[in-house]
Amino acid sequence: MAIKKQDILVVGKGDVTSNSSSAQTFATNSVPVVWSILSTYASGNVVEYGSNVYRSNINGNLGNQPSTSPTQWEKLYNGVKDGDFAYLVNGQFSEFLKRANSLWLPVGANLTPTTVALNDNQAISTLAFSYVAALYSYANIEYTIRRGAGHSQKRAGNLKIVSDPLGTLNFSDELVELGVDVGVTFTVAVNGPNIEISYTSTNLGLSIELKYRILGWA
Repeated sequence: MAIKKQDILVVGKGDVTSNSSSAQTFATNSVPVVWSILSTYASGNVVEYGSNVYRSNINGNLGNQPSTSPTQWEKLYNGVKDGDFAYLVNGQFSEFLKRANSLWLPVGANLTPTTVALNDNQAISTLAFSYVAALYSYANIEYTIRRGAGHSQKRAGNLKIVSDPLGTLNFSDELVELGVDVGVTFTVAVNGPNIEISYTSTNLGLSIELKYRILGWA
């Protein structure tokens, strides 16, 4: 079957090196989400219900329980669980997903960095971004910071973070800079199921652009 944009391919059950299950192919238009009786689903949308994965056969799919509505829902996959992997094709980009805490989330190398605008003169530590701790016990966050007209102030860095299920973590920020110090300081903390990366910044009257991507594994 030809792969379409935003198709999902399950490439393993629990461990991508395992031979316990042959590969399954999902032709769909979205990442799996937990089915809700209050949500309306389009044709091709994928949901989880009762540890199984279903694909909507119709537009305007509202209030039809997947396990008892075979006309509205097609069962794609039995026994989905935390630890399963998927491969998402999204236009010209692609990435691995891993199911953790009942959500499909990116795992491993994400080749497309995320861009965040940080505040100038941020004296009180505030959230820059976060990730689900269960996905990355070992995380290496590659980042760059550009600040000032013509981006005359630049930093390239690596936040290295290790954590455990008890909520203990340690981290380092390894960096190099060009020009004047960009004036951004990161802190890392556990907040519930998430690892949060917060920052403060100096008052230079200059905009700040952060780009980052997370690499790591559980």
